[in-house]
Amino acid sequence: MKKWFGLGLLVVLLLSSVSFGQQGKVFEGVDQVFWADFGTQYFLDQEGTLWRWGSTFNDKYEVVVLNKPEKYATQVVSFVDDWILKKDGQVYNKYTPNQPVKIVTQKEGQSVAVDVVKLDKGFILDAQNRLYRFDGIRDYSRKDHILTVTFIADDIKVAYELYDVVALIDKDNALWMWSKHGDDYYGISGSGKIGEGVGTEPTMIKVLDNVAEVISEGFSVFAVTLNGDLYNWGRYSINDSLLPKKMKSGVSTVYKPSTNSNAYIQMKDGSLIVYEAYYDYDQEKLKYKNPKTHQNMVRPYDYYFLSADGNVVWYDEAKDVYETVYKNVDTFQMDSFMLYPDEPYEGIKIIMMKKDGYLWTSGSNFAGLLGTGIEDEYFSEEQSVMTDVERFFSAGRATYVLKKDGSLWGWGSNLEGELGDGTFTNRSKPVQIFGPVQKAKPAASNGISVYIDNVPLVLTNQPVLVSGRTLVPMGEFFSALGATVQWVAETRTVIAKRGTTEISIVIGSNKALVNGKEVTIDVAAQVFDGRTFVPLAFVSQALGESVEWKGETRSIYIKKN
Repeated sequence: MKKWFGLGLLVVLLLSSVSFGQQGKVFEGVDQVFWADFGTQYFLDQEGTLWRWGSTFNDKYEVVVLNKPEKYATQVVSFVDDWILKKDGQVYNKYTPNQPVKIVTQKEGQSVAVDVVKLDKGFILDAQNRLYRFDGIRDYSRKDHILTVTFIADDIKVAYELYDVVALIDKDNALWMWSKHGDDYYGISGSGKIGEGVGTEPTMIKVLDNVAEVISEGFSVFAVTLNGDLYNWGRYSINDSLLPKKMKSGVSTVYKPSTNSNAYIQMKDGSLIVYEAYYDYDQEKLKYKNPKTHQNMVRPYDYYFLSADGNVVWYDEAKDVYETVYKNVDTFQMDSFMLYPDEPYEGIKIIMMKKDGYLWTSGSNFAGLLGTGIEDEYFSEEQSVMTDVERFFSAGRATYVLKKDGSLWGWGSNLEGELGDGTFTNRSKPVQIFGPVQKAKPAASNGISVYIDNVPLVLTNQPVLVSGRTLVPMGEFFSALGATVQWVAETRTVIAKRGTTEISIVIGSNKALVNGKEVTIDVAAQVFDGRTFVPLAFVSQALGESVEWKGETRSIYIKKN
């Protein structure tokens, strides 16, 4: 039985994702290729072309809805927030993608041009490894296309944005806290003071030496030193101190996703120490209960833990027991989101990458939002969706997957063209938004090419001919046909589902089941080089597709029905 929390009448943001780790780490996401930004989707392909679709603005700042990807900019290196960095070093604002922005800083009363190497939300790094800060609204002159940035420091190893304060670790591993005007509303600068600064000059405070990383949600700070000592300070700190104060030794890292959340301290011995947060209304402040130590837990996920053996477990505090919820998990993400735009009903979506190489989903499945091909289920148990996944992106009622071949897929809500498939129809199974970006020839064996709806099928492994029949890699082929796959290792059985059709194939057997009815197949599914191959014609026809062989070009054409 799965454990669920927070379902019901709640007003929430479009996406409330449980995110742990180093919040605000500068330049950590500059290699991102996909963004979902308040209804607009952006995708940066390997050629440097930036595409957009969904609800967005035209050059007259009028709202338009695009249900197909539109080429937005070319020669792009990175794109974040409102800013585009191109290969020639020029920066552009996303609302005027054809007009370069001049980047300047003030030095001795003069405006000096800045050569941009890296660009992040509110930060710029120049060719001399100097770090600058900017506010995209206050510091940008839209009329003149000039962005004025403020110098922070040079030779910085890593920086973290902590609301009004920027945390900096220099090349000597010293931790510094910088503020443009000395503002520190939450006491995180380590100065022992709290409140609004005076004057107009930036302030820089050295806090600690020998620092490896900083973890903060913006209202308290955790600093882990190179030898594993943990310091904590801030208005909502566990130590209740505005000055850095040592908490523990032997620490690996800390997870602290939000202000009112628990704090999770990962120890080097493999244990996970949890400080449960609660609000004391009498004293009007956040406090923490006595810590609870969990053994052999490597990562927290809100009410769940990922155990050392790869299982996601739920901790029953009343009984002091752990219940295994999901097995053989590599990565895990749980999101809450509004099921419908105008109704305050919250849904839960869980996305997992498992050790079998497949992406699995579970949770609220209104309108088929989990991508399993099943629609209008209040709750769905875990099911596999697709394999060969490089990354996945959860954006409320829609989900996107970048596959290892560079193709981009999506499913879920499509009311405002979020899926870019040329329709406004919700999709309960993955649809391809972009094909493979690498220039590769169609998969072939003995000169045989495979096409699906006239699009070349690109496979990481070549099809195999057995007794005159073509076998193709199981995961990629089923995924291309929009089917989900389950592998039952105990019986060496492949179970594929799409809509109301279920196919069951046992490796090495000439018998298969289609919706429970036994059928005979010409050639059995087989394993080559550790990968499972299934008969192309049988699988396609069992799913209701038509298959045509063209001898003159030695090509197989599959037409989806």
